Formats: sequence, C-alpha cells, structure tokens
Amino acid sequence: MRKAPLFSVIMNCRNSAKYLKAAIDSVYAQTLGDWEIVFFDNQSTDQSAAIAKSYDERVNYVWAEVPLALGEARNEAMRRASGEYVTFLDCDDLWAPEKLAEQKKIFDRHPDVDFAFSEYTNWFEQNQTRQPAVGLKKAAEGDLFRRELARYRVGILTVAFRRSLLDKLTQWFDSSLNLTEDYDLFLRLLYAGKSYYSPFTAGDYRVHSHNLSRVLQTKWAEEMSLVYAKLNAQIPDFEKRYAKETNALRAKIAYLFARTHIAQGENAAARVALKPFRFQNPLYFSLYLLGFAPPSLWTRFYQGYRQLRYGITES
Repeated sequence: MRKAPLFSVIMNCRNSAKYLKAAIDSVYAQTLGDWEIVFFDNQSTDQSAAIAKSYDERVNYVWAEVPLALGEARNEAMRRASGEYVTFLDCDDLWAPEKLAEQKKIFDRHPDVDFAFSEYTNWFEQNQTRQPAVGLKKAAEGDLFRRELARYRVGILTVAFRRSLLDKLTQWFDSSLNLTEDYDLFLRLLYAGKSYYSPFTAGDYRVHSHNLSRVLQTKWAEEMSLVYAKLNAQIPDFEKRYAKETNALRAKIAYLFARTHIAQGENAAARVALKPFRFQNPLYFSLYLLGFAPPSLWTRFYQGYRQLRYGITES
C-alpha cells in the first residue's frame, strides 16, 4: 500500500486544456515531492483528460459521473484527499517551486497553526504584467479572522490547511455558491482555527477574460450578501463583536450591488445601495455622485481606475 502523501493538491477542471499543462507542471516542479494531485474532471469535452492522464500515478484522475456545481465538485475532490494537508491549484494558475516546502516549514515550526496562506501575484494576461495581490510584507499568526473579514486577501492557490480542520465544520464548500464558495469556506476555517500568513509569494493567479469570477461578476454582490448572512447566523453576536469589520463588509457589498445596478442602467437603485456608505471613503462618495450621471460616466471612471491601478483596459 502506497504511503499517504503529506499534501493533497485539489485540482478541479472543466475544459481547462489551454493552461492545464503549465499548472500541473508547476506542481511537479515543487522542491518538496511529498504530494498527490486529486484531479476532478467535471465532464470536460476538450483535451483536459488526455493532458491529466499523461502524468504518472501521483495524479489521481477522477471523472464526474454527472456535472456538478464547482463547490460540490471541490467537495468530491476533497473526499478523495489522503494527505495530512489540503491545498488547491486551479487549472489556470501556477505555483512557485517552493510553495509546498515553505508551507511545510510553517506547519513544522508552528504546530498549533491549522490554516496557512500567503502572498501571490495577479498575472494580467492582457499586458503580461504581475502585481502583488496582498501587499502585506510582515508575517502574521493567530486569530486572523477579524483582519480578513474586513479586507479579504486569501488567494485559493496559496491556501494549505490541516485536513482535520474540516472536522470542525458542518459544511464544506457551499454548492449553492458559484463565485464565493472559497471565500465562504475559508472565512469559516479562519474562524475555526489558528492561522498563519506568510509574505512568501506562492504563485501566480492568472487574470484573463475567461475567469469565472469575471464571467459571472454581476453575481458577486448577491453571493457575498449570502455569505454575510451565513456568518451572521452562525457566529454568536457577529455584528456586535465585529462591528467595524462588518460595516466595511456591508459597504463593499453595497458597492458591488451598485456596480450591478449601473451595468443594468438602474442609476437610482445604485444610489440607494451606496447612500448609507457614501461618506465612508472617497471612492464610494465619487461613485455615489456618478449615480446621478449617465451610466457611461460611471463605466469610464471604473475603466480609468483599472487602467491606473493595473494597467489594463477591459471593463
């Protein structure tokens, strides 16, 4: 019987052939070789299966009998994980060669840490530039739930956690969510255990026009609102204990709802969403005022903001 690996790498796939080989190769390039890949193929019709099956026995290829929502597909993959630690790599992202080795050091040096995450880069396909996604240069340890609730910076490609941490939860990934299933799970894991953030850059998150988060971006507000409601129901005195953080989160959700309304030509609804938070920061106030103007001005403002911040021009 083959010895259980230290790390189980969860890869969920549906028609990901374009970037898949590079992603899997970045796992094989790890300086720490004690891992397995649980490759869950959600009924791909491209060359994804052939690519995954071209590797050795460390890739455990699983075919979905029926098409599943991403959250449930991730759950099915995790049920097959045999490693002590669970990690994730989406099929269009890349790991740095030392990713797993660095996280093993964290767990070895901090045996009470259950959940580790780190810096990563946003790799913009349009202009081939990379920018730090988190921007925090100091390590942090302990109860990091409060900090990440206020400003969430957990990249799924950077995460590693003890599989035993899942035993503290009654639900893993929520299959009703299509965009925020990792946000929902990781916040609950951060609340359930002790965490460690490392400034080490774990890899590249590839930003392109086919990212699910971009294709379905009008659903962000709705799904984040659902996650907020779940946390409020599950954590005692949630809004009282985390008053500052929940206010910031509600403002972010309002901003996302406003963006959706503007995209649909509903300026009045956008203003209603932002009004309670319009004085919270200059960006929200500017966008609230733009809600009185034609939607094209809001769009130009947002495109200019992305151009200035990321050097990209897509809306």
